[in-house]
Amino acid sequence: MKLFLVLEGERKVWVAAVVGQDVYTYVDNTGHFHVNEAIGDDYFGEGALEYRPIGVSKARDLIAAHVGHLDEHKRARPLAEWRDDPDPVAPDTILAMASADQR
Repeated sequence: MKLFLVLEGERKVWVAAVVGQDVYTYVDNTGHFHVNEAIGDDYFGEGALEYRPIGVSKARDLIAAHVGHLDEHKRARPLAEWRDDPDPVAPDTILAMASADQR
């Protein structure tokens, strides 16, 4: 597993975790990581965004700083889908997996 800070220019957009062929992003509004197909498509293909590798400690700091917070009105549809996600992943689970992979 790899952790990344996803940037659009200088704007911090997501804390992301690449797990196999899936990219999970931390959605501050839900407090969980969720599969993000659009970011997965960009990461594995388009490459329009910047993916800066980060460690577990930096990921914790970014999560605490609310990176991945979305406007409730502008992003209502994806937020509703993520809130209905049957398999959200807790940040501690993702970070523990990333920590184990770094050993």
